[in-house]
Amino acid sequence: MPTNTVSATRTSPELKEALKSLLNGKAQKLLVTSTYKLDQEEEQEVLKGLGLESFEEVVLENVVDPDILGGLIIRFGPYFLDYSLKTKLREITESLNT
Repeated sequence: MPTNTVSATRTSPELKEALKSLLNGKAQKLLVTSTYKLDQEEEQEVLKGLGLESFEEVVLENVVDPDILGGLIIRFGPYFLDYSLKTKLREITESLNT
């Protein structure tokens, strides 16, 4: 496993509570984009990082997209968390150009 790929999912307590509030006893898809197929242990680490590991209603779907270069992009309900290397590099480039 590449380093710092899944550990980037550490989130604030406020965001974790907001994610949990989306469940309301209904199944919800958690879409995780990564540069490679996550194994079961890595998927559990993502759920744990988001505070969702104990909710059976959460269905994690892993999409592989090598164009993000590294890290993760997470979509859950109205939330979009972009921890991708591609985005970080773009932000750095933009800040250097201003």
